[in-house]
Amino acid sequence: MKKLFLYLVMGLILLVCVLVINTYTKPSKQMKVEAAPAPEITPAALQHFKEALAFKTISYGDGTHFDTAQFLGFRKFLEATYPTFHAKLEREIVAGYTLLFTWKGKNPKLEPIVLMAHQDVVPIEEGTESIWTVNPFAGEIKDNFIWGRGTTDDKINLISMLEAAEKLLLNNFQPEQTIYFSFGHDEEVGGKGAIAVAKLLRDRGVKAEFVMDEGGIITTNQIPGIAKPVALLGTSEKGFLSTVLAVDIARCQRLRHQLIF
Repeated sequence: MKKLFLYLVMGLILLVCVLVINTYTKPSKQMKVEAAPAPEITPAALQHFKEALAFKTISYGDGTHFDTAQFLGFRKFLEATYPTFHAKLEREIVAGYTLLFTWKGKNPKLEPIVLMAHQDVVPIEEGTESIWTVNPFAGEIKDNFIWGRGTTDDKINLISMLEAAEKLLLNNFQPEQTIYFSFGHDEEVGGKGAIAVAKLLRDRGVKAEFVMDEGGIITTNQIPGIAKPVALLGTSEKGFLSTVLAVDIARCQRLRHQLIF
């Protein structure tokens, strides 16, 4: 046993040495890619975004407050605002209100990608309406910011995707691989729409090369020792954990007594 333990320790030391040597001697395989310039935000695109914010596509903890008219209205708005996107892509309605679009690629042998965003926003906390200095569903521009529910979470991503895709389609662009756009309707309260889409694609045998959903904002001075901007890469969806904490007072007192004496 001692020899086996010694061999294991020696093997571990050798592995560490190899890793350290390779770290400092092997060249990086990371591709150096120049950042593309940010596209111009046209007045039309800005207006579309402001109009999207006006729809009160709110997810409530109490499902009885779900306003179907707002979600159906938002769906009609997307149809009218992005006609080429809707004409050339296949649309499926999943779980009642989640939208799944398929953009067929040139090469069916390539694995597809899935781009996600969600239509819903969180409600205004009851009793705080008077605190707002702008209408949370007006998309008002103030102090060089666009104000309202969905400006960052998450209609900004949804509208950005549609603006880009509409422009590409008008220029007769077709991607090499198939692209799925999944726009959930209840992400803020668990994401049953996204779960239904995932099951649907899995049952069809779809295996995506990658899935890209919303992420955190780029922050500065949030991580000690790092001065440069840092982007958060999320690797899983949020969830929750409920716990029950029970304390045996008598047992704690006995343990305390034993520790003292």
